[in-house]
Amino acid sequence: MMRLGLSALAVPRAPLRVVAAVGVGLVSAGLTASCGSSPHAAPPRSAPPHPAQASGRDLHATTTKPGQAQPGPAACSASQLVLGKAKRSHGFGTLGTSSYYVLQAFRNVGRSCVLELPSAIGVSRAAGPFTPVAVTTSRTGTHAATSYTIPSGQSRVLALAAWWHVPGPKPPSGAPGAPGASASRCKAPITRVTRTRIPLPSGSLHIDLGTALPSVCPSPASMSLTVKA
Repeated sequence: MMRLGLSALAVPRAPLRVVAAVGVGLVSAGLTASCGSSPHAAPPRSAPPHPAQASGRDLHATTTKPGQAQPGPAACSASQLVLGKAKRSHGFGTLGTSSYYVLQAFRNVGRSCVLELPSAIGVSRAAGPFTPVAVTTSRTGTHAATSYTIPSGQSRVLALAAWWHVPGPKPPSGAPGAPGASASRCKAPITRVTRTRIPLPSGSLHIDLGTALPSVCPSPASMSLTVKA
């Protein structure tokens, strides 16, 4: 029987040294792979946070687009304008006329709204239907606003003025024009007016004049309506 020496059965050690060297290199680089968790394994890197998340902003928050108009207040309704006390007084008209003024306070008990003044209101005697008559925003002909924003909970004043012709002696011959010529142009005046109705988009405001106006002209206008603070 042939006997093999130990030198013939020995496994070459050079490859083992290569594998060990490679393993040491992997461990030193932190890239050693294993089936289980290794205390030498490098922790996984997480993705950097989104800039919006880093700043705390909500990515789903809605914003107003540049130039986008915000809705304004709606028109005032009669139900949200509560009338208060009224001040009434006679005034001095132009030559040949007399005038009367009502300052009617009101308060907005609803949301902020826009009060649009009408170009015509209704007038009536103590009993009877309302008749439409033209109104202006200024007796002197100067420009005045026709719409006013009334904030919620705030009070304003409706200023109503009326004027009528006062008959007088005729001017002497050659005198320039008769007194109250502008007020005497009315062909079908409404007499003894005691009430007014101001129409709004929803409902109407009723104002008691507290007296009987001798005459109100449907057209041209012999009444004015404005809003004061």
